Amino acid sequence: MVALGAELVVDDLVVLRAADGKLWAEAPPNAVAKIALSGLGLVPIALRHGAVCICAELTLKSDVTLERLPDLLQTTHLDCTIPHLKMPFSEDLAPLIYIWLRAFKAE
Repeated sequence: MVALGAELVVDDLVVLRAADGKLWAEAPPNAVAKIALSGLGLVPIALRHGAVCICAELTLKSDVTLERLPDLLQTTHLDCTIPHLKMPFSEDLAPLIYIWLRAFKAE
């Protein structure tokens, strides 16, 4: 997703808070500006400064079959309800999620 222009809040540990009916995420004060890349180790990367609104939760599951028009699932954190996507890993997953997030953000 970062390669497509997304910003990284933090690689490992995120701080969640609710405000104005929305769920927000931000890096803890002691966050390390690195990302773990499989087979390559820890790589320096710029982290997004400040909180970002979370508009969806994604769970990667190997036992999920993609449906053409799936029912939209939801999850709740800190009394904030957001869409919950369950997707199998695929080579085109990042662009699919990126397009979905841009469309969802526009609504």
